Amino acid sequence: MIAVDETMVPFRGRLKFKQYIPGKTQTEGKGLGCIVVLDLCDRYLNIGRTIITDNFYTSIVLANELLAKDRNLIGTLRSNRVKLSEVTKAKLLPGKIVGRENSNGIVVAKWRDKRDAGIDLSDQLSSYSSPVRKSIRWYHKVATEIILGTSVVNALIIYNTKTPQNKMSITQFREALVDQILGLDQPKGTQEHITPPRSSISLKHKFQETSEKCSRNRKIRKRCTHCYK
Repeated sequence: MIAVDETMVPFRGRLKFKQYIPGKTQTEGKGLGCIVVLDLCDRYLNIGRTIITDNFYTSIVLANELLAKDRNLIGTLRSNRVKLSEVTKAKLLPGKIVGRENSNGIVVAKWRDKRDAGIDLSDQLSSYSSPVRKSIRWYHKVATEIILGTSVVNALIIYNTKTPQNKMSITQFREALVDQILGLDQPKGTQEHITPPRSSISLKHKFQETSEKCSRNRKIRKRCTHCYK
């Protein structure tokens, strides 16, 4: 399977470059989302794989394009991208499902849990104990989100898949990563009564003292003297 998704990173600063999101752009009758998916998956076409997309990319046009290239598509779908009112406007009780299938074998279905809308699990997990902080540099925000957000969520999924007997929540996994990076985890086979306390282990990790201030007369952020080395 191949998953195609986008991530929104909160940022209130200014960007030097222009943002252009042509939501209604059409090329050869295909929307932007369709073109992006086809370009990203070009070398995986005609080999029977399945592509999973979120509602920004999913469309009937994309489903038809992929079926013609021996590919299947699974994804959430915006109601304004399909003219099937008997499906999109159906009033369902929790646990009920309604669907329709066209002549090409494409199925559009609506299922109700506590609500109709689906949830992006990756974004949901990434939002827990988020490492994203205020910054006037957009690339700091993007790098933080990718390295400490998406990558950590992916690592957690792999870890829980490989070690089902020791599954962790995303918060526990983040804490374990921090302990490992700072050397605060207890070595295997070491007796608890002879293990140095965390306070003594973490003494080398301390913030550098500085009197420098920024243009807003605020102290410049300190950095860890040990990590910076």
